[in-house]
Amino acid sequence: MSKKLYVANLSHMVVKDDLQRLFASHGTVRNVEVTTHLKTSNTSASALVEMDSEEHGEAAIAALNGTSYRGEPLTVAWATTRQGKCVDLSRMFESMNIPDTAEGNETRGPRSG
Repeated sequence: MSKKLYVANLSHMVVKDDLQRLFASHGTVRNVEVTTHLKTSNTSASALVEMDSEEHGEAAIAALNGTSYRGEPLTVAWATTRQGKCVDLSRMFESMNIPDTAEGNETRGPRSG
């Protein structure tokens, strides 16, 4: 059974292959999903890493949580359902090419109601 890890506090220069290599030294990596910012396509500060087994996931957490990677202290823990949904939503909006909701809000008038 595969297990997903949530990786937070990533440098914005980290890409999928970087995390693949980093986590592969602690076990078999099945998949890596790095969130990206919609407007800039830069890496967000988090990712999901799917390990082949719970043992590999535990090894990665023990070895990497709190360590510095590319100048940032990593947070590595078991992923929750909510964290997985956030990555899924990020991918969905990216594929739909929907702009940030903050953009353009200044031109709208007050909400009537």
